[in-house]
Amino acid sequence: MLYFSRLIYIALTKSTIAFIALLFFISLASGQDKVHTASSPEWITPVEPNLNLSFDEDEIVEGSIFLLLDNQIHISKEEIYTRRVTKITDNVGIQSASRITASYDPEYQKLIFHHIKIIRDGEAIDKLNADYFQVMRRELNAENYLYDGSLSATLDLSDVRRGDIIDYSYSIKGFNPLNNENYAGSYYLADFAPTGTVNVVVNSRDKLFYKNFNTKIEPVLKNKDGINNYQWLVKNPEVAVFEQNVPYWEYELPTVLMSTVANWEEVVNWALPLYKNKNVSFPEVKDQVERIKKEHSNESGQIKAALDFVQNDIRYLGLEYGISGYKPNSPKKVFDQRFGDCKDKSLLLVNMLNELDIEAYPVLVNTMLKNTITELPASHVFFDHCIVKVVDSHDNVMFYDPTAMNQGGTYSNVHLPDYRYGLVIEEGVTELEEIHSKSQNRVSSVEEFTVHEIGGSADLKVVTTYTDGEADNIRNTLKNNSLSKISKDYENFYANYYNQIAATQKPEIEDDLDKNEIIVREFYKIDSIWVPYEDKKGYIAMSFTPTNLSDILYVDYLQERKSNYYLPHPASREHEFIVNLPEPWTIINEENEISNEYFYYDYSIKYNNLKKQLRLKYYFKNQKSAVNAEDILSYANQLDKINQSFGYTLYIPEDGNLDLEAISSGFGEKAAYVVLTGAGILVLILIIVARNNRKQNQEFH
Repeated sequence: MLYFSRLIYIALTKSTIAFIALLFFISLASGQDKVHTASSPEWITPVEPNLNLSFDEDEIVEGSIFLLLDNQIHISKEEIYTRRVTKITDNVGIQSASRITASYDPEYQKLIFHHIKIIRDGEAIDKLNADYFQVMRRELNAENYLYDGSLSATLDLSDVRRGDIIDYSYSIKGFNPLNNENYAGSYYLADFAPTGTVNVVVNSRDKLFYKNFNTKIEPVLKNKDGINNYQWLVKNPEVAVFEQNVPYWEYELPTVLMSTVANWEEVVNWALPLYKNKNVSFPEVKDQVERIKKEHSNESGQIKAALDFVQNDIRYLGLEYGISGYKPNSPKKVFDQRFGDCKDKSLLLVNMLNELDIEAYPVLVNTMLKNTITELPASHVFFDHCIVKVVDSHDNVMFYDPTAMNQGGTYSNVHLPDYRYGLVIEEGVTELEEIHSKSQNRVSSVEEFTVHEIGGSADLKVVTTYTDGEADNIRNTLKNNSLSKISKDYENFYANYYNQIAATQKPEIEDDLDKNEIIVREFYKIDSIWVPYEDKKGYIAMSFTPTNLSDILYVDYLQERKSNYYLPHPASREHEFIVNLPEPWTIINEENEISNEYFYYDYSIKYNNLKKQLRLKYYFKNQKSAVNAEDILSYANQLDKINQSFGYTLYIPEDGNLDLEAISSGFGEKAAYVVLTGAGILVLILIIVARNNRKQNQEFH
């Protein structure tokens, strides 16, 4: 079951140390509920594993193999039955396989173990003893400031050996009361490692709506005493192929998702009573609204002021015990305690905007699924976050995330992640609503080098401009770190590319909140920008690599694959080099572009002889969020064309002597001869080179 959550990253600071201490305390806090024991429920559909299963040893991971994965649900009885049978094939599998853990919510659930045994040489050794369990409150989402009150019952088996088969089963009785006896969930029908048998059974009085991903397996349907029995039984499922960088909204494994809810209108009707406080007036909240009215006379200013208050003055903290996983606290409580989770903060913002006579509604979203949410059966459990929809007096529609912090922009251009779809909690809503992100998330970097002499030092000035979500990210970074630390981190970054570099002053930071644009200026001295050229003995070189493009040009080794390939989107990057040379050069100007359905890329090389100034400019923008699997090879070929122009290197003979034949060999794509004119005419060479293939992993990491 998914609860509302919002991922918040925390830095390694003194607050982190306090968090670790808290996590340690939580792990030692014993739960008040004990583990119960009983026979297996009579309603389950018995399935037995093949204990002598043959398998390909080369496919085994982590020293063990599942012989049986059994998940069964009885909705009207509010019970979930789980059985696992694992064979240990290597000593490395003993560590994980010998620990048995089950988690449950003590407010409305009861944990019952039915059996635990080790099968060794055909003999069963009984290991079930309720007194041996450690029941702990383990808040696995505490680092995200989410506490759900769940307990984990853990048993570490003794005397476990290679070749043993561990067989255990348990039931969890009780559903969240707010589910109204409905059920929704998802189950895998295969794994990335060999599996013996996968069994999924759902018993329901109502019709079960389900959706298959990556599988055509249909359930066997039976009916007994008015109960529908849906069973997905898969023996020796094909091992799934694991691939890197699959879009996070796509299901890789054969998966079935199910729900007893017929449509999204039912979900809205379920949620409306939970958010009924949205039109209720609270004196404390109203006082804050009156202050906003006095400070902002126009609607746009009031909307942004209310958003800023909820984002920055109400801290993010989710105490989601029991029904609090779905039901928001009242705006008054959240206002008074000055904290809340995503649904708490969203309901408070809706309430404040309603007090300002502005139309606003809570919106349930999934932070990961994007378009995939439209293919799922309807259910509230498939959402993990809550945001707010606002309709101003001119019928302009905006969406805001109240859990974000320190966001720039006016009310009309505040950054929103690309959630893609959401369910608006408003009477009469029957479908998901499309959410359009307006952000381009552009980062533009200009590095200006003033080279004092050939083979000598240089000054470097860097101006980086962040917009939209990138500006929000860097703003939070700046607020959470000292300027001294930021300065040192920036200096260390450039030290990876230039020897003997040192900052000459602390960075200058300019934050335009209305435009949501942050400009950072850095200043460095490079004692020796010329370094020995690793590909040619006796040469020195000065290289320029557009590192600003690297984070969205991340690519693994591209080959034929079954899954689509993830691309950061929306995202665009620009990197410009301005090189002020000590002597005039003869340089050939050049420009080119590569455009396809997945990305746009262009670069230019321009030289001003009067100014003795070279300008290199690179721009890259992803135009989709994923590459279709069938297009991956052509996409890789297009990236290879980028690789041929990705970077610029100037190198010269260290002793000043010129060997034309030696210089021009080995650079098949592009080679250009350049003349340096001065008091004594020296012939040098400028060669435009893509970063060589051996550098590709560094450039496109």
